[in-house]
Amino acid sequence: MKFLYSLFLLSSFSVVYAGVPKIKVTPVKDQIQVDGKLSPGEWDNAAEICLNHGFTGASPDVAAKRQTTKVKLQWNKDWLFIAFICRDKNIVSVGKKHDDDVYLGDACEVFLDPVGDGRQYFELQVSPDNVIMDINFVYSGNPKFDKTGRFLKFHDLWRFRAWNMPGLKTATSRIIEAGKNVGWTIEMAIPARQIMRRKGKRRLDPGELSANFVRYEWQNINGKKVLTPSLWSPTTYGNPHTTPGAMGRLLLVKARKTAK
Repeated sequence: MKFLYSLFLLSSFSVVYAGVPKIKVTPVKDQIQVDGKLSPGEWDNAAEICLNHGFTGASPDVAAKRQTTKVKLQWNKDWLFIAFICRDKNIVSVGKKHDDDVYLGDACEVFLDPVGDGRQYFELQVSPDNVIMDINFVYSGNPKFDKTGRFLKFHDLWRFRAWNMPGLKTATSRIIEAGKNVGWTIEMAIPARQIMRRKGKRRLDPGELSANFVRYEWQNINGKKVLTPSLWSPTTYGNPHTTPGAMGRLLLVKARKTAK
C-alpha cells in the first residue's frame, strides 16, 4: 500500500472535462451534530444540489420514475459535511455489516478525488439503515480517460475494499409526514485529515475538490426490480466508480462577509 502511494505522489495533474458541474461550498461556523436528522439551523446556509441525471443513454421510462434526491454541502477546517435527502415511497435497505453490498438496495454514494487527477479517490456508500461500504481506489499507472471520463485501461486500478476510512461519521433517519414514511436522510462528516492526506495537509482550506454524488434506488416496475439511479455528474451505466474524469467540482470558498 505504501509503495502504491509513493508512485502516485510523485506527480499529479487535474483532469477537467468540459461541462462537469461545479458548485461553491461555504464554511459552517458551528459543529454539525451527525445524527441523520438535519436539525433546524445546521444546514440553512449549505450549498444544495439536486441529482437530476441518470446514467448516460438510460431509458426515458426509467428516468421518469426517479424520486427527488437533494445533497447539501458545507465544510470547516476539520470536516467536509454532506447530507442526502431522499424521497422514497418504498425503501429497500440491503446489508447488515460493514462493507456489505449495500448498492444492491437503496444507497447513496459519494466519490471524492482530493487532487482531481484520478490517481487516488474514495467511494463511500451508505444504506438507509446506515450500513457503510468504503473503498480506496488507487491508479498506479498513468491514467487516461475516454470521452465520458472513464478509465481507458483497468489493469493499473487497485481497489482496497478492506480499507476503512478512519474517523468517518455517518447517521441516517427516516422522513415521516402525516404518520407515513416518505423518505430517508443521511448526514456524513468526512475528516479533513483523510481528504487532504495526499496533499500533506491535515485541514481543509479554500480550494477545489473533485466529487460525484449518486443515489441508487431500486423500484418494482412492471413486476421487475429496476435500478433508477440519480447522479450529479452523469456516467455510463453502473460506472461512476471507474469514471473519475467526469467528477464535478466542489469549490470551497471563504465565508461570506456580513454587512456591519
